[in-house]
Amino acid sequence: GTNTGPAITQMMTNSFTTAAGHRAGVPKIAVVITDGKSNNPGNTATAAAAARASGIHMMAIGVGSGVDDAELNAIASDPDNQNVYKAATFDSLKTLQGLLAAKACEQVQNTPAPSKSCGTKADI
Repeated sequence: GTNTGPAITQMMTNSFTTAAGHRAGVPKIAVVITDGKSNNPGNTATAAAAARASGIHMMAIGVGSGVDDAELNAIASDPDNQNVYKAATFDSLKTLQGLLAAKACEQVQNTPAPSKSCGTKADI
């Protein structure tokens, strides 16, 4: 298993801060990539809920065949069908790059359709 919950807490408390370079008025977007199932799914869900409550938009990517769908859904912002993704291998993550960039732009622009280039700053 992985320590996904503590990693999300670390990200929330140390990465999306002014000291770490976060800028006021810029959306907070996190992409959590996991290779399977966390050591403590309850802790992971709690940490993800705290991150979302703090204003971080959460996207979750499960890599491999041992991914727990319920845990990915607990990590991701709603709706799950727009914020949860899967990749067969870490090498195949490249195929999601364009889609994730478009989804991040959607969050920045707050529009229903993705665009090729949002032209807006975002902390990812």
